[in-house]
Amino acid sequence: MSIAKNTAIVKLLAHEAGFDLIGITIPEVPESHLNKYYSWLDQGFAAKMGYMHRNIDLRTNPQKLFEGVKSILVLALSYYPEKHPDIPYNISKYAYGRDYHKLIKSRGKTLQKQLKIKFPNLKSRVFVDSAPVMERSLAVQSGLGWIGKNSCLINREKGSFVFLASLFLNIELEPDSAYEKSYCGNCTKCIDACPTSAITEAGVDSSRCISYHTIETSEKIPAEILKNMDNQLFGCDICQDVCPWNQKLTAHTEADFLPGKHLELLNEDALKNMSEETFRDHFAGTPFLRTGKAKLLQSMAQLSD
Repeated sequence: MSIAKNTAIVKLLAHEAGFDLIGITIPEVPESHLNKYYSWLDQGFAAKMGYMHRNIDLRTNPQKLFEGVKSILVLALSYYPEKHPDIPYNISKYAYGRDYHKLIKSRGKTLQKQLKIKFPNLKSRVFVDSAPVMERSLAVQSGLGWIGKNSCLINREKGSFVFLASLFLNIELEPDSAYEKSYCGNCTKCIDACPTSAITEAGVDSSRCISYHTIETSEKIPAEILKNMDNQLFGCDICQDVCPWNQKLTAHTEADFLPGKHLELLNEDALKNMSEETFRDHFAGTPFLRTGKAKLLQSMAQLSD
């Protein structure tokens, strides 16, 4: 079969597997994206996320992540909700339901099986935050959108509330045209709305980011950050909520992403009286399990002071 026909088959199967956006690119990260990444690290914007400094060679060279890769399929799934849960804290929308890694990885594996039927000699590997992949850069290269001033990938139809995954393939496909233009224009709503001034012209400074302090580190939230937080317990969507490209989105229909019963337990009394084992049982399969009971209680205590 021709490369064009193979490309059409791959995209059709990806749609049938349940992905909202699909793009194809070659296994290379543009130099301009690499330079921005190096600059971001040099400025200390990774804060204490040491893993961002590791495996640089793999992160910047997709070909070293999967030997023989010829094409990368970049996949996106919307998690924009129809409604918000009635809970005493503000949490990121991605944490309303189950851990997205499980659903997307499952769909990725289903896609792999279907592709294997069509292409018997196919070798592939799916990545969902499981390796140092520069997914946003690859998404731009595959035509899915542009990287906004808040560092999120923005798509004109699905906005920025999307999960990304990538499928590395050893077959040659037609790459989509890269997204060369940013449709942010002169808009600075995300920069202006960030209560801790984490968004700079050079990128997002993690040391000032609410999401970093409530998810990525076990340390106490610094006083200068805490005083500007609006009851943010887990993550922060402020910069995305104000984005013009997120104002008229269609809500997702994924059962796994709907608000779960675990949200009812997000209060100090419930957590204090909960054993670690019970916490793991109740929050299993959710993003909160990674953060842990101790961090949640610590943040709750700081927010209530």
